[in-house]
Amino acid sequence: MKQETITYKELTLPIIRSDRKSIGIKMEADGSFTIRAPFGIPKEYLLEAVKQDYEWIEKHRALRLEQSKKSADLGDAYTEAELQELARKATEWLPGKVREWASVIGVSYKIPIKIQPMTSRWGSCSKDGNLKFNVILMEAPERVRESVVVHELCHIGVMNHSKDFYDRLYSVFPDYDECRKWLKQEGMLYIRRLS
Repeated sequence: MKQETITYKELTLPIIRSDRKSIGIKMEADGSFTIRAPFGIPKEYLLEAVKQDYEWIEKHRALRLEQSKKSADLGDAYTEAELQELARKATEWLPGKVREWASVIGVSYKIPIKIQPMTSRWGSCSKDGNLKFNVILMEAPERVRESVVVHELCHIGVMNHSKDFYDRLYSVFPDYDECRKWLKQEGMLYIRRLS
């Protein structure tokens, strides 16, 4: 069966129908866009949704293109030597910074701290207080690195992303959102070099 699509200006979006209740436009991992729609919704309604969200789509297409160019400028996948150098820097920087912020937040954690390449996250914290950080965190500006340390330490005792967790996080690190923005936009370029 031929894939159903919606075309507007130079855009052609595949339609993915399901039992959902609303229409939504989604940017996929490869940078393409799809329109998600309930069964039975006429294509005219979907076209209107695309027209309404056209500016948003264009903005995100431009951002993706810019990221692709930057990613190309950064180079190919990390070499083993590059990862070893980042691990050396992380081993020097992370333990002291974790100790410093754990004292501010008032939590204790398990030693040793693990440092390794991770393709989908910057850090993690287990319910037992075991901390793990992505070796390429060392590519980020120092304040951004600290935001990841604080995020993971705030999970000690609050193992979710509830309001309590964010209240705790923002109380010690009020500019967290700016750092998270860097990780989502610039940081993803470095993560892609791990694949």
